[in-house]
Amino acid sequence: MVSALNITLNMPNIGLIIYYFVCVIILPIVLINTDNQNMLQLYLPLLLPMAAVLQESGNPNMYQNILIKDEINIVSIVSSFIIILLSLVGILWFSNSVSMNNQSLGDGILVGLLLIVLIVGFSKILIPDLIKKLNNTLIKHTDIKKNYNMYKYVIGFILLILVCLLLLAIQKMYFVSKEVIIKRKIKF
Repeated sequence: MVSALNITLNMPNIGLIIYYFVCVIILPIVLINTDNQNMLQLYLPLLLPMAAVLQESGNPNMYQNILIKDEINIVSIVSSFIIILLSLVGILWFSNSVSMNNQSLGDGILVGLLLIVLIVGFSKILIPDLIKKLNNTLIKHTDIKKNYNMYKYVIGFILLILVCLLLLAIQKMYFVSKEVIIKRKIKF
């Protein structure tokens, strides 16, 4: 029994399968069925930073093909394409709703560009670099155990929370209440 579990957890694409099953299929379905479109707008752009955290923090066999990194193969190309596409759909949906609610195309374009720079910059540059640097600092200055690299996950998800807070701040800056939208539609 233990050897079968060990073989299953050491499969090269098991992390990819779990990520897609939970993050790309189950959570969006739950958010759609509970009528949380605003949460789905915030969740979709976070798919790319979540994948970056998992790939950088996880066991090399666990999440090796979730995004393109060192070795390029068809699985990592298709996976990266799907994750980036879903993140861009979320960013475009978010910026479109800002543009429609504020009746300003400039606000929508500004928010879209800001979110693209924020999401891609954090995912491709800051998250992997900060996880590596904080990992080296923790190993050098503490006697932390390297069992399962849990501290890497904690560091990564703290950075993910930071990205989420920045997205919430942007959403709050451009928030327009339903009453104002209805008053704009009904012109006396």
